[in-house]
Amino acid sequence: MDDSIKVGDIVEFGDYQQDPDKTEKESIQWRVFDIDGNNALLVSEYGLDAKPYNSENTDVTWENCTLRAWLNDNTDNNCCK
Repeated sequence: MDDSIKVGDIVEFGDYQQDPDKTEKESIQWRVFDIDGNNALLVSEYGLDAKPYNSENTDVTWENCTLRAWLNDNTDNNCCK
């Protein structure tokens, strides 16, 4: 990790289609919340998307909800290669 990065900084990492009016992906801005050696806790500065917990209004656990499936399918493939 770059030694110049400090808690509170904003770093760019990955890209994601964030604006419905644009067709290209945009760089994601991440806020540095914590640094531990070569690891950092990053939280996106802006909400990247909005999805319901589950696509149907039914009693469902996190293990089986559509939001978890969407996150597992989309995060690595669409954001942070």
